[in-house]
Amino acid sequence: MLFTRPKYIDWFLEKTDSEVKIESGETVSVFRIAHLDDDEKLNEWAKHILRHYRSDAQIKSGADANCGGNKSKYISDFIIKPIEKKDVSGDFGEIIFCDFLEYVLDYEVPRYKKLNTLPSNPTQGIDLFGFKLKTTGSNEVVFMEVKSRLASKKFNAVGTSIAESINREDTHRAFLLENARLHYEFASDMDMTGKITLLQSSDKPPLRRTMAGIITTADECDTNDFIGVKIETGKTCKIFALHGLELWKLAQSLYERACL
Repeated sequence: MLFTRPKYIDWFLEKTDSEVKIESGETVSVFRIAHLDDDEKLNEWAKHILRHYRSDAQIKSGADANCGGNKSKYISDFIIKPIEKKDVSGDFGEIIFCDFLEYVLDYEVPRYKKLNTLPSNPTQGIDLFGFKLKTTGSNEVVFMEVKSRLASKKFNAVGTSIAESINREDTHRAFLLENARLHYEFASDMDMTGKITLLQSSDKPPLRRTMAGIITTADECDTNDFIGVKIETGKTCKIFALHGLELWKLAQSLYERACL
């Protein structure tokens, strides 16, 4: 499924200039999450989130089959159940980082893991990956683990994200790529199938990078928030922290708007 660039991304994230490091000395790239009271952008964002669970065509056919063509009722009855923090926090964070990876860092990001699931059903394995296919030099693929703490002001969970990211075995990454390839092959998306196949090629192995991300509800972020967080000697991992106020309310509002 193709995703267009959502309008919210242009105002949502603001890169901070402060230098933030973890205890082992690596830099954390910190982005502040802005708030904007704009119904048009928020409604479009909500539909963008919804498309990670069902395509527009699936919503139409499901509404026709079950709800007399009423899309809002179908969405609320069959996709988005009564919302609780545990149901949407992880999904919201992963979708935000998919958008961040694609629209801020310029990777191509396959978005298939949540399709035909519910927000309350966590997906297994590596959280997400993105890639860059290059005409010269090595292709690049990045694997990312994400922790969402929408009701917390603490950042220490990024340590778990880092550990999960750098300690994933090559077999885990290989399974992720193969599952993605099979998904797009089954969906007859031969363009994405071909791109992932290139990443799997032993003739031109891509550079493999690891990233860790955390999204949390906090007004500020500095080095003191990462006391005790370290990267093992000899390992590398790029770290990103996104923070803003009342993120749980924002996520809840967006999932509710998806039913409108």
